[in-house]
Amino acid sequence: MRTIRTLLILLSVGLILSSYGQNYTLKVLANKGNNEVRKANGEWERLKTGASLVNTDLLKVSKDAYIGFLHFSGAALEWKKEGTFPISEIVSSINTTSSLVSKYADYLAQKKQEGEHGGNVVGGVHRGGTEAIFLVSPVNAMVMNEKVGINWETEEEDGSYKIIIKDLYGNVLYEPEISGNRYDIDFSNSAFGKEKMFLVQVVSTGEEKAESQEVALVKLEDKQEKTLTKIYKELSGGIDENSALGQYIMAGFYEESKLMLDALNSYRKAMEMEPSVELYEEAYDNFLLRNQLKKNN
Repeated sequence: MRTIRTLLILLSVGLILSSYGQNYTLKVLANKGNNEVRKANGEWERLKTGASLVNTDLLKVSKDAYIGFLHFSGAALEWKKEGTFPISEIVSSINTTSSLVSKYADYLAQKKQEGEHGGNVVGGVHRGGTEAIFLVSPVNAMVMNEKVGINWETEEEDGSYKIIIKDLYGNVLYEPEISGNRYDIDFSNSAFGKEKMFLVQVVSTGEEKAESQEVALVKLEDKQEKTLTKIYKELSGGIDENSALGQYIMAGFYEESKLMLDALNSYRKAMEMEPSVELYEEAYDNFLLRNQLKKNN
């Protein structure tokens, strides 16, 4: 009898917690435009980031608006269509779910809040340099993706550069020359063989010779890669990686997993996909600040 009573109590608690965790249908993660929401029998009110919406609410979306939603099931959704819509209609377009999306959305919300209160700086990632070519990267970075973008800051306009990529022993594996201040390293290139660790430096090829600090990029060990790939696949099932919101959520996964260069790339992609949405620009800037990846003047 005691066992049955205990099970009934646990079941009741579980139902209470479940209903508490689902007291919204959609949560607003990002918001741009003169968008409004109307609760049942209520007045139209300005939509705010962080708002919780239910099926009976009405949403009025302005021209050129952008809204990033999180569904209670764990799916992420972007909405840009102008007009007035019941929340139930918006929800009907969601066909994927992932409990991990909510986890990383919460992680990103925490980082945003920390940034607003000035508690967002961590140590040990980069000392913030004064080099003529400032490579925006941790000194040592674990990387998961086969393609990893690097970028650098310099006062030189329209410069040309050589990207020197060496193995751990200093042997040059690859050194492409490019114009601009960004380059995507493709580790599937046969020049890299089975190497797991690379030393990367950017050198100016112009009249005024300059070079960046050398940084180390380290590919994941097989066991760690297997674990994180499993999480990645589940997470990607609930987002659209070709969207700013999807890249924003993915950045949270990478950062929490200490994959700082992968995270930086996703934060930047989100910002570039939706440059007029303040959330993504602020998230990118705060990431650089808290990881000391800003150049010291």
